[in-house]
Amino acid sequence: MKHNLLFAGLFALSLNAQTVTDYVSVSGNPTGIAFDSQGTLFIGTESDYGIKKYPLGGSLTTLKSGMNGQPRQLSFDSSGNLWVACQSLGSIKKVDPLTGISVSYPANYPFGIAEDPIYKNIFFTEESSGGVSSYNPSTSSINNFPYNFSKPRGIVYDKSGNMYIATASTNEVLKLTPMGVATTIIQNIPNPTYLALDSNNNLYISNDYKGQIYKYNLSQTNLTASLYVDNLGYSNGLAIYNNELYCAIVSQNKVVKISLPLGTQDINRDDEILVYPNPTDNYIYVKTNEKIEKIEIYSIDGKLLLKNEKENSLDISKLQKGIYLVNVKTGKNAFSRKVIKK
Repeated sequence: MKHNLLFAGLFALSLNAQTVTDYVSVSGNPTGIAFDSQGTLFIGTESDYGIKKYPLGGSLTTLKSGMNGQPRQLSFDSSGNLWVACQSLGSIKKVDPLTGISVSYPANYPFGIAEDPIYKNIFFTEESSGGVSSYNPSTSSINNFPYNFSKPRGIVYDKSGNMYIATASTNEVLKLTPMGVATTIIQNIPNPTYLALDSNNNLYISNDYKGQIYKYNLSQTNLTASLYVDNLGYSNGLAIYNNELYCAIVSQNKVVKISLPLGTQDINRDDEILVYPNPTDNYIYVKTNEKIEKIEIYSIDGKLLLKNEKENSLDISKLQKGIYLVNVKTGKNAFSRKVIKK
């Protein structure tokens, strides 16, 4: 089995001005992908109903195989559990990322799966019925909601608890608010399948056998996403880690990496807040004229890593090197900045 293509056997090409490089070869038709907080990539494989794992600088290994259903979307919850939507035989699974030991819960042809950032329930789409359901870890109960979407597939959440859903039959992406209101935000993507959201509110959408990735900023008011990368091959799962976008290419048995621009979020409202030093190797400090309520550190893929309340500093010395998102909440406002840990 081929593996570890991070620094060996790389290919690079420019597609729609984006640079795409091989990250790791994965036999068995890779599907959904997800990173843990340490940068280990977990990959669903269709042919053996399995999960592979690929740590940074390590080798590809098999975590689990022979699950009851093809793995579709993979997602981590805030406690570090790996969740997998297993489609063909119908279940969602909570998987221990170290041992591969799993617990199954019934589902109707599930595809997308993700944790609600507000109440910490596990939501999943059910493609054949068009529904959305949730698993409540506190009560071990599954709730079905009265939606009838058209082939709902991949899902992703923003930090406010809004869910975004790819609906393959209607070529749309929907927004579902925490209050249960569904609206269409994108209408022009053929066969949307998997979703990923970066720290600048850019939504990325893969479209299966079309071999494309589209990009849409959530501040837009039109219903048209832009073609971001083309000619990838059969493109499946998406994930973001350290400001880079990853995509599983099932037709070529590999995962590729696409570097993302940092954007302009870091330079907004500099007259009101300053996060320094940047880069840093230990503490960050926040300077503002407002009273600080909370400082939070998130990974690029949206996981809360550290927080401090009522203080203007935070020790990040134990974090790995990389790019992180600093959220600062004051009595009047909330601000976000990127910071680089050396």
